[in-house]
Amino acid sequence: MNKNKNVTKRRYSVLGCVLKEASKSWSVTLALLFSVGAAVVFGLIPPAILEKAVDLLTNPGNKPAIDTLSLGLLYFAATAAAGLSESAREVFITVFGQRLTHALRSEVCLKIQRLPSSSLASEKTGNTVSLITGDVGTVERLFESGIIGMTADIVSVIGIWIMICRRNMGLAIVLIPAFPAVYYFTRFFKKTALKAHSEGRRAAAEAVGILPETLKNIRTVKVYRCEKFAEDRYGSAVKAGFDAAEKSNFCDAVYSPVITAFSAGLVAFVMIMASNVTGASSFFGMSVGTSVAVVAYIGKIFGPIESIGMEIQNIQSAVAGIKRIDGFLALDERKIPEGISRTAKGAEKREVNLCECTENDDISALSSVPMAIDIEKLSFRYTPDTPVIDDFSLKIGTGANITLAGRTGAGKSTCLKLVEGLYSPDRGSCKVFGIPSDDIPDSEKRLIFGYVEQGFRPVPGSIRDQITLGDPRADDGKVKNALKIAGLEELVGGFENGLETRFDAISLSEGQLQLMSVARAVVLEPRILLLDEITANLDSVTEDAVLSSIKAASVNRTVLSVSHRLYERSGKESGLVFMN
Repeated sequence: MNKNKNVTKRRYSVLGCVLKEASKSWSVTLALLFSVGAAVVFGLIPPAILEKAVDLLTNPGNKPAIDTLSLGLLYFAATAAAGLSESAREVFITVFGQRLTHALRSEVCLKIQRLPSSSLASEKTGNTVSLITGDVGTVERLFESGIIGMTADIVSVIGIWIMICRRNMGLAIVLIPAFPAVYYFTRFFKKTALKAHSEGRRAAAEAVGILPETLKNIRTVKVYRCEKFAEDRYGSAVKAGFDAAEKSNFCDAVYSPVITAFSAGLVAFVMIMASNVTGASSFFGMSVGTSVAVVAYIGKIFGPIESIGMEIQNIQSAVAGIKRIDGFLALDERKIPEGISRTAKGAEKREVNLCECTENDDISALSSVPMAIDIEKLSFRYTPDTPVIDDFSLKIGTGANITLAGRTGAGKSTCLKLVEGLYSPDRGSCKVFGIPSDDIPDSEKRLIFGYVEQGFRPVPGSIRDQITLGDPRADDGKVKNALKIAGLEELVGGFENGLETRFDAISLSEGQLQLMSVARAVVLEPRILLLDEITANLDSVTEDAVLSSIKAASVNRTVLSVSHRLYERSGKESGLVFMN
C-alpha cells in the first residue's frame, strides 16, 4: 500500500464517544440511571404489599378495613410507579442510544473525510456502509438491550431472590439451581432463533439480488433458454428463507410455554413441600399472603433471566461491531492543509492565490508559480510489488491542452488522481502552480480542478444539486453559465420546475448525463480541467456533442485528459504524451 507522507495518527474509540456523549448529555444520563434504579425498587414493592393485604384478609384478628383499603391504594400506587419507572427507563435508554448512535455515525463520517484516498480505495464500499449502518446499530442495541438492560435485570433477579429468601428459605435454595437451568435453556433457544433469523436475512438478500439480476439479463436468459436455471436459483433462495422462518417460529413458539410450565411446576413443587403431607412444612411453610407474594415473585424472576440470556447475545454481537469501529477510527488520517498563498518574486510581493491564477497572470514569469502542472520524476504504486507509475515527468503550461495515452494499466487515470492530490507520490513530485498537489486544501480544490470522469454519478436531489453539489459558492449565475457551456441550458429550461426539478423524476441519455458532468466540473470556473475517458461509452454522434461542450469548457483553461479519441477529435491544438 502506498505510504502517504501527509498522514497523521489520531486516536478515537467507541468508549471515548460514549463517555463524551454521556458527559455532553449529563441530564439524560442521570435520568437514565435514576429510572433504572427506580424501576428495580418499585418492581419489588407490589408483591410485598399484596402479601400484607392477603394476610390481613385471611387472619381472623385482622385490623379494620381502612388499613386493608390503604394497602390496596398503596399497591395500586406502587404498581403504577413501577410501570412508569420502566417506561421512563425505556424512554431514556432509547434517547441515550439514539444520541450515541448519532454521535458514532457522525464520528465515522468525519473519519471518512479525514482518511487519505489510498485508505478509501483499499476499503470495500460495502464494508464502510455496513460499518455505519450495521455495526453502529449494534452499539445502540448494546445500550438499549445490552449493558444497561442486563445490569437492571441482574439487580432485579438478585433483589427478587433476596425477597424470596426473607419469606421462604426453602424456595430460595430450590431457585439456585433453577437459575442456570433457565439461563442455558434460554441461551440455547435464543441462539438457535438468532441463527435462523440470520439465515433468513441472508436468504432474503440473496432472493432480492437474484430477481433484479435475472430481469436485467432477461434477454440472455431467453436467448439461451435458461429459464429453468434462473427459476431454480430463485426458488432455492426462497425455500431457504422459508426453512429459516419455520425454524425461528418454532423456537419462538416453544420457548414461552416451556418457561411457563417450568414456573408453574416450581410453584407446585413448593406448595406440595409446604403442605403437612411431606413433612417439610417447617422448612417450606408459609402463610397465605406469603404464598401469594412468592407466586408473584416467581412470575417476575424468570422474565429478567430470559432477558439476560438475550442481552448477553447482544453484547457479544456488539463487541464484534465495536472492534470493527475502533479499527476503522484508528486508521491513519491525512493532514488537512491550511489555506495556501504564495508570494511572487519580482511582482512587488503580490500574493498569488492558486484559485485566482488566470491567463492574464504571467505565471511562467513568477519563479514561485512556474507551471500549471509540473510532474518531476514521479513514481507511485498501490501495493509494494506493483509499480503503476515509474519515473514519469511532465510539464504543462497555463492554457495548454495535453492528452495522456498508453496501454491499459499504464497509470493514466492514476496520474490524474495524483494531480488532484488524492494520492501522494512515493518518489518525485507533482505540483500545481508550484504547490504540491497533496498540500492543496480541500476548500480550494474545486476552484482549481474541474473533473469529468467516464460516467456521471448523481446525488439525491434536484438538477441544481447535481451541478452545485451543495456548494454555496455556486450561485444561480454560475449554474446557468455552466449549463450554457455544457449545452444543457435549453433542455433544463424546458422542465416544468427548471433547476428545481428532481433528478430522479427525469430520464436523460448517456450523452446528456455526461454533459451534466461537464456542467458540474466547470460551475465554479476552475483553472484546470481533468478529463478521464469521458467519451469511452458514447456513440459517435453523442461524442460530437460532448466534445463540442468540452471545447467550450476548455477556453482559458489548462486541460489534461485521458482519451486517445478525444485527442484525435478535439479540434484544439493539443499535445499527446504516451505513458508506458
